[in-house]
Amino acid sequence: MDSYFINFSGLYSRDKLCLLRLEDISCRGGTLFPPTPTHDVLDLSGLEGTCCYCDTEAEDAIRRTIASIPSRAVHFIDSGDYHYVSKLFTDRVTVPFTLVLFDNHPDMQPPAFGDILSCGGWVRKALEENLFLERVIIIGSDPSLAEEVADFDAGADTALGSRRQLQGSPVQF
Repeated sequence: MDSYFINFSGLYSRDKLCLLRLEDISCRGGTLFPPTPTHDVLDLSGLEGTCCYCDTEAEDAIRRTIASIPSRAVHFIDSGDYHYVSKLFTDRVTVPFTLVLFDNHPDMQPPAFGDILSCGGWVRKALEENLFLERVIIIGSDPSLAEEVADFDAGADTALGSRRQLQGSPVQF
């Protein structure tokens, strides 16, 4: 499967990233693996308006940059400050789907101000806006962060990876 590294902070700069090419590993004169799929680094480190919150201009620029990246690929998206890029990829899905998120935060906070996309609220925004997103399963979220999702009800089914159920909420812990 192809993989793409989206660099905002320098975490995935080309000079720091070393990718093992599996086709270079051989055994008894033959190769063990077929040719490695595409690996590419998209450098967005010079883009302003992206750290933790994504302003409208930056969102438009990111959408243009990732437009050529297939949705069916592995996307390594810098640090948690840029998790909201996942929403931009899910916006491209046009069939019903379930989002499985492995994170210690549910990323379902209401916006702190305006309607700005953020690393702490992108899952909520995806549920509110994407008609194809039917269910979100969040695994690994700290149960003490349940208040982020307790007031959420956008018609989608949301579950968090734990056993407790919140009263009056479609969210399960």
